[in-house]
Amino acid sequence: IILIGPSGSPSSLSLEELTEQQFIMRPRGSGTRSAWENYLTGQGISPSGLKTSGECSATECVKQAVSAGLGLAFISDQAVQGGLKSGQLQEISLPGMDVKRDFFMVRRTDRPLGREEALLTGEMKGIFS
Repeated sequence: IILIGPSGSPSSLSLEELTEQQFIMRPRGSGTRSAWENYLTGQGISPSGLKTSGECSATECVKQAVSAGLGLAFISDQAVQGGLKSGQLQEISLPGMDVKRDFFMVRRTDRPLGREEALLTGEMKGIFS
């Protein structure tokens, strides 16, 4: 999970500067939100004290809101590679930030994987491991 801002954002912020920013939030209960809230709490920052300019349940909504300059957001790095490469979004580093999130794959064990299932499983392991 990384912190992103619109094009032209600073490449890094201090924790003090972070608390002065507006944020696009994921809904409560989101795995992404829980992961970065734990990071902030560990850094002595209360997540409830952050300024919120909006909440989006869809990743694309978060990316569009950030790109439009409505706030910063914590988001999966896998979800924003295109926006980072195009320069539409900017990754912003924070002191000690190394936020990870677990993904789980569920499958039936009473039968072998089919060809397509095996290919998908291999791709997912490559992306998320």
